Amino acid sequence: MHRFRLATFVLLVFAPALAAADTTPIISPFATARPVVARHGMVVTQEATASRVGLDVLRLGGNAVDAAV
Repeated sequence: MHRFRLATFVLLVFAPALAAADTTPIISPFATARPVVARHGMVVTQEATASRVGLDVLRLGGNAVDAAV
């Protein structure tokens, strides 16, 4: 019963803050890149060729560790 009360209290305290939270990413006006959102997978590297290879690994059924290697 104590856990239920604690969970209810936490929910009531933090729910308004979560509902009012701004979900837009913080981007500097000087940034040269913009955020990207992906549903099924994403590869981010410093080199475009490495990103393409990692993406190919994911497309062929590899996982995130395979793509990172």
